[in-house]
Amino acid sequence: MDSVKYAGMKRNLLTIFAMCAILPCGLTSCKRDSNLHQAAESGNIEAVTDYIEDKADINAKDNKLGSTPLMLAAENGHTAEVDILAKANANVNETDLRAETALIRAARKGHTETVIVLLNSKADPNKQSQSGTTALHAAAWNGHPETVSVLLDNGAESNAKDINEGTPLTLAAHKKTDTPEAAAKQTEIIKRLLAKGAEVNTADILGCTALIYAVENNNTATVAALLEKKPDVNLQDRTGRTAFIIATEADNVDIAKTLVAAGATMSPNELEVYINKTLSKKANVVELLKNTGLNLSAKGEDGKTALMIATEKGHTKTVDALKAAGITE
Repeated sequence: MDSVKYAGMKRNLLTIFAMCAILPCGLTSCKRDSNLHQAAESGNIEAVTDYIEDKADINAKDNKLGSTPLMLAAENGHTAEVDILAKANANVNETDLRAETALIRAARKGHTETVIVLLNSKADPNKQSQSGTTALHAAAWNGHPETVSVLLDNGAESNAKDINEGTPLTLAAHKKTDTPEAAAKQTEIIKRLLAKGAEVNTADILGCTALIYAVENNNTATVAALLEKKPDVNLQDRTGRTAFIIATEADNVDIAKTLVAAGATMSPNELEVYINKTLSKKANVVELLKNTGLNLSAKGEDGKTALMIATEKGHTKTVDALKAAGITE
């Protein structure tokens, strides 16, 4: 969190704390957790109903994050309580100190039924938090395919950008998965986003596309799903790396082959620079590149090949490595 945003949040918290010191302690807006807050958070449906009938302030905010009872119920997946609160005119688009809504909280946890109730109660699927997060961002990042589908079917913008220019697609591909099940969910989310118009070539603030992230995570199925949309496989991130370079750096030959088949390439000059830079760390880099199907003898517009360029630059090790791999021109 940057210092400006933290300072803003701190000021908001201090304002609330100051109000609590001034206002009578009996006001529900001044309590850390009113009885209604506690009932909503724990899923006590009878208590929630009783407090509503007793005219409790259903939009009161606690002093921790500025949560309303609706937000607490939604975050914990208490769908029946969410429905009761919404029908009692709780503000479904109210925001906490992070500008997050009940919908964003429910989506983050993958509480799909709760999300449906909130959307049916006119929750805004595209409302953004201070970080630019929408409910779709939250569901995509946290690996909830069914929640993603419900949001997309109810007007969630598939290409919305957060403060880091991340879209639900780039976030979904970026999230590292540590189990086959998580990887499968990631791929399913990618497919559902693409089916609803997610732009495959969009890059975030680091210049990374969903394809670059998928290759970094070695998720073959996600890479295949993205390649079906014909992305520009030669796009570079801010450091100049392409998906192909990332694959070869990680020795992911199968993915690298797939990328070459999809049009991944390197100019002779780029190839020579890459080999020369990488040889000290990966002695077999030329053989690896050859195994991907990349044309190591391709000529540039000036008619020069990587071998010619290496010879001119006096990069002896690169020349020797190319020749050892059978490259003669």
